[in-house]
Formats: sequence, C-alpha cells, structure tokens
Amino acid sequence: MRPRGSAHRFVREQASGLTLVALLSLASAQPALSRDDSDLDPAPVGSIVLSRAADGEIAATTEASPNRSRAEALAAERARTEADLKRISAEISLSKEAAQRIDREVAAIKADRERIRSALIESAAEQKRLSSELTKSEDRIAGLGQEEGRIKLSLRERRGVLAEVLAALQRMGRKPPPALLVRPDDALGSVRSAILLGAVVPEIRAQTEALKTDLERLVAVRAQLSDEKTRFADALAKSREEEERLSRLMDEKQKLEAEGRGRIGEETRRAAELGAQATSLQELVASLEQETQRAKEVEERERLAAELARRAADEARRQAEDKAKASGQP
Repeated sequence: MRPRGSAHRFVREQASGLTLVALLSLASAQPALSRDDSDLDPAPVGSIVLSRAADGEIAATTEASPNRSRAEALAAERARTEADLKRISAEISLSKEAAQRIDREVAAIKADRERIRSALIESAAEQKRLSSELTKSEDRIAGLGQEEGRIKLSLRERRGVLAEVLAALQRMGRKPPPALLVRPDDALGSVRSAILLGAVVPEIRAQTEALKTDLERLVAVRAQLSDEKTRFADALAKSREEEERLSRLMDEKQKLEAEGRGRIGEETRRAAELGAQATSLQELVASLEQETQRAKEVEERERLAAELARRAADEARRQAEDKAKASGQP
C-alpha cells in the first residue's frame, strides 16, 4: 500500500492530468475569435483558462476577467460619449435658434433700411421742390424790387411837378391877382391860371396817391415774399438736416445688417462644426456599442469555458477519487 500522502498526491496528479486533457480538448474545440474579438481580448480564451487552471484559479476567471473590465470601460465610455453627443445636439439647437433669431433681426433691419431709403427719396424730392419754390420767391422778390424802383422814380418825377404847382400857388398867395376892372388882360390871365391849376393839381394828386398806394402794396408784397423766402429757406435747411440724419441712420442700418449677416455666417459655421462633431460622436457611439457587444460575447464565451473547465475538473477529481477507492486507497 502507498503512504497516505502519496495517495493524495496521486489523486491530485491524476486530477490535474485529466483537467489539462479536458481543457486542451476544449481549447481545440473553442471557435476561433474574430479579428475584432482578438483586438478586444489580447490573450486567447483557451490560454487564459489553461494558465489559470494550472494555477488552480479556474473559479476566479470569470470574476477577474479582463474582458469584463473592457466591456465595462467601453460601456462607461459610450455613456460619456452619449452625454457629449446630447450636449452638442443641444448646442446645435441653440446655434440654429440664434441664427434664426439673427436672421429675423437682419430682416427687420433690412425693412427699416428700405423705409429709410424711401424717406431719403421723399426728402430729396421735397428738397428739390423747396429749392424750386425758393428760387421762384427770389425771382419774384427781384421783380418786385425792379417795380419798386420804377414806382419810386415815378414818384420822384411827380413830386417835382407837384412841387412846381405848389410853388406857383404859394406865389399867387403872396401876390394876389389884380382887380378885374383895372386891367382886363390881368383878369383873363388870372382866370386862365386858376382854371389850369384847378385842373392840374387834382390829377397830379390822384396820380401821386395811386403811386403811393402801389408802392405800399409792393412793400407789403415784398415783405410777404421775404417771409416766404425765409420760411422756404428754413424748411430747406430742416429737410437737409433730416436727409443727413436719415443718411447717418442708413449707414448705421447697413452696418448692423452687415454685422448681422456676419453673425449668421459664424453661427452657421459653428452649427456645421458642431454637426461634424455630432456625426463623429454618433459614429463613435455606434463603434463603442459594437465593441461592447463583442466584449460581452467574449466574456460570455470565457464564462462558459470556465464553467466547462470547472465541471471537467470536478469530473476528473471524482474519477480519480473513484479510481483510488477502487484500488484500495483510502
């Protein structure tokens, strides 16, 4: 009979031998990993199981599997990538909303600019009208000035005739005519002078009054035209000021419109960049999902291999014990 320690050692050797045979058979029967699976799992499943079976760590293979850690890491990376994708999608939405808002602002600015353009056209037409009216007023004032000069000249001429008549009357007052019975010739001359003065003085007076009335009317019209000229000049100055204000406003609107279009371009480029990032992240998520699935499949095959190895080891140990008992070993 063999010693007790030798019997136990014999059982262990027999069990190890049977286990290795079973594992080698399992490794040869194990389906070959794909290229992607071998990338995820650098060590072949059979070699991992055999090495750990030799060290007595078959039961711990599933718990400490590097493929399981790989799957968990891939799942975590996928979660982070999906979070980034969600954030970028939100930024894309915000960028599109900003671009739409700026586009509406630019459209409003463009509408304002068109209204300002119309106002500028109207202002230019009004300035043209006011300039024409101002020119007409100046021409009328110039014509009235010439008429005023002619009336004044006529008054001066009438004034000379009237002065002569008045002087003659004054002389007659200082030297009365002789009595009619003294000298008939003197009486006849006096009558003729009286008749002549009586006919001339009223006519000259009437002409003078008419000229005076015309002169007063011309002065009034001239003052009215001067006021009209001042009013047109003020209106023209205000129109030019308004045109300058509208021109400055037009320039500002054009500047704002250009800035808005630039901002739209920036938002569009930013949205395109974010869209490219989102596409890359979507592809990355899909790739991580595939890698995670392959890693899970590798883990499942490892788990099944470990389970089969454990069962094979148990069966080999049981057969060794049965054989030892059959040979009379305790």
